[in-house]
Amino acid sequence: MRVNVVLVATAAVALGVLGPASAGPAKYGGTLTVALGGGDPDSLDPTLAHSISSHEIFEAMCLRLYGLNANGTLLPLLAAARPQLSRDKLTYTIQLRQGIVFNDGTPFNAQAVVPEIVASDYDDVASVGASGDYTVAIRMTQRDSSFVGNPRIRSPAAVASEGANFGADPVCAGPFMFDHRDPGVDVTVIKSPYWYHRSSVHLDRIVFKPFPTASAAAAALEAGDVQVIDNVATTAVPGLQEHSGVHVIQTTQYGWSGVIINVGNRNGIGNLPYQNVGTPMASSPILRQAFEEAIDRKTMGKVVFGGLVQPDCLPVSPANLRWRPALVIPCTPYDPADARRLVAKSGIPMGPFTACRII
Repeated sequence: MRVNVVLVATAAVALGVLGPASAGPAKYGGTLTVALGGGDPDSLDPTLAHSISSHEIFEAMCLRLYGLNANGTLLPLLAAARPQLSRDKLTYTIQLRQGIVFNDGTPFNAQAVVPEIVASDYDDVASVGASGDYTVAIRMTQRDSSFVGNPRIRSPAAVASEGANFGADPVCAGPFMFDHRDPGVDVTVIKSPYWYHRSSVHLDRIVFKPFPTASAAAAALEAGDVQVIDNVATTAVPGLQEHSGVHVIQTTQYGWSGVIINVGNRNGIGNLPYQNVGTPMASSPILRQAFEEAIDRKTMGKVVFGGLVQPDCLPVSPANLRWRPALVIPCTPYDPADARRLVAKSGIPMGPFTACRII
């Protein structure tokens, strides 16, 4: 068991930074070099990939059925419309976009999508089937308002021929297709001749170059080695904004940073029974309340994150207009005087924290 005691900076800020080479009117052709501040991607097989860098590359060449717009609402990508929910709220019907083929020329249809949803092994899914050439029906074991059957869709022909080596030459559906990878150096995708809306794809290729840190990526941008970096530390934003050849694009994204205190997971996740770990913070609810009251989220947001966050106390961001209004949990106010009182009342002296981690 883990308890979220204090959360800071929900609704983090995503920053796209463009270098000098991005200036000028829109045109067709050319290569865009993108710095991946999260380092080298792991697998390029969507069923095995865990790194942020991998999933950024997938956004160009291996789309999902749905994405999210700026308001957190489902946006059909490979699907033709949002899912339709049955009257008993146990069956999702998804209409697929027609006229799409995978980047090996094979058809994109319900028969291709069904096994990808099955392979995702969602806990509440009872069955997945094709009720038409471009219609997928997902039957649930129970109602689940958070469910979206939304894996990245791989070419069945490529999966069958490549097997466990799919990640070495991935084939999906998207505006770009995989060209080559030089591990530790770059991953290159090229404009797909198969994409149904290829007239709207302006670039010939995108080269993704991994960097060990966001600061190293920012240095490469300032040097002109890349044209775009995917993220940058909030503390580095002012310096980049002052650079005459750099344009900072800012948008709100969902995310949070916080402190997690383990109160009952003595033997590891899944190893029952859970029982109190015996630390002062786990043993005393009063001490946990004092700890939360001692956190000045607004000041931390300004000092640590350069003011580019929305301080809050919940993992659901205040920028999430779809889910946040449903929450009625009040935030604990910053009150250092009462925190000191509670510490004294607990009878436990405050000392270094060794049972928590910041994520």
